[in-house]
Amino acid sequence: MEGNRSIEEICDDLSNNFLFQASLGSKELFHSNMLAWLLEQPNIDGKLAALELFGKIVLEIDSFPKIDFSKNVDEELYSIKREENKIDLTIRWKENETSKYIYIENKMKSIPTIEQLIEYNDKIKDENNFKLILTPFESTKSKEFKEIDWINITYEKHIITFLEECKKIKFFKDEDKEKKVRIIMFIDLYVGLIRNTLEICKKLNINDENKLRAIPLYYFYDNSNIELRKIKKIRFNDFILKLVHEIIAKIIKQNLKAGDKEIIRGDFSRAEGITDVKISVHQEESFNQYIILQLQGLNLRYGTEVIFNKKKKKEKDNTNWNKLIPEETNRNIRFAKKLYEKKLWFFEDRNNKTLLKGNGKSSTLKIESAEKNAFNSFTNDTFIYMNRKIDSFRMKNISEWINLIVDEAQYVINEINKGVESQILKIYNDCKN
Repeated sequence: MEGNRSIEEICDDLSNNFLFQASLGSKELFHSNMLAWLLEQPNIDGKLAALELFGKIVLEIDSFPKIDFSKNVDEELYSIKREENKIDLTIRWKENETSKYIYIENKMKSIPTIEQLIEYNDKIKDENNFKLILTPFESTKSKEFKEIDWINITYEKHIITFLEECKKIKFFKDEDKEKKVRIIMFIDLYVGLIRNTLEICKKLNINDENKLRAIPLYYFYDNSNIELRKIKKIRFNDFILKLVHEIIAKIIKQNLKAGDKEIIRGDFSRAEGITDVKISVHQEESFNQYIILQLQGLNLRYGTEVIFNKKKKKEKDNTNWNKLIPEETNRNIRFAKKLYEKKLWFFEDRNNKTLLKGNGKSSTLKIESAEKNAFNSFTNDTFIYMNRKIDSFRMKNISEWINLIVDEAQYVINEINKGVESQILKIYNDCKN
């Protein structure tokens, strides 16, 4: 049975699927392109039967527009656009002189956020539309999306069903056997890619948050793990680690008593997953100042970061920016040093006020009050940090990492929320000059 296959066997199947190889450059864009290509294929009568089938299966409506779609139809009647207004797929058609739309946001390798979908809602001005958010699993569908007018469809249920039914469409005449076999082969390969992707995720419990939380985070970074070495060999580890860290970020966000100025997200960089928690200290039109917790792989960083608004930079005179960037970067450094000296951040043990030790090489980041102690930095000192050394073997599971990060982040949020009484805000304001 398919479900009894090992991860190694599934990886072998994927590595022999040339569509999987083609998807490695940009997995979500690849899936959007595959769907768009299939929806645009006319049947032997010159009609877009796949598009009509998509409406019936995915939108679960029988009265999908009965338009005479043909191979050379005028774009005034219909169009399928990719990456329009940063939305993955936009299907537009005219019905009784009224333009209607299907918007599809594809989230095969990432987790959609309410904030992102609300931002898309602001861009979508027309009223006659269906908005679809496409995610991998039925088990991870969110009711929250429906509350902001997005229908959550899944690869597991809707797309696989759609693809299997597409094989019954007569895209070519019987005498065009080669073309007929070719399109069915493509669909079969694509279905296999999706099934194998979902099966690996299920075997790693990525489709079940409760089971995932019980797994040691170390498991996903264990170089002696044969299964993970196989996943890495076929270049699928970025997909897995990004999803794991996005789920961690999602759970952290659910457990924090925060406002609307925090940025919590998962990502992948330098062969490791990343969970970022950025807590807003100060916001201006041109830049934002944050206190940072960053879990990259098995390393937990405590830091401060100033992020400049690149859009505003383009609108302003470069002379002002050439002055602003070094000023606020230096302020970020002073801010971090003062937080350290006042024992308000960079803790090894917050209860006992035990501070972290840094091994940065730059003399600029040296802490005068701490001998041989200096911050590490990224991006020209706009992000400076210290690593907290945590024995990953002692962290029993992902839940313990989440609880630690939530505890540390909540401490900072509570301190900032004191307003004029906040020591963190006072230090930041004092660092202006």
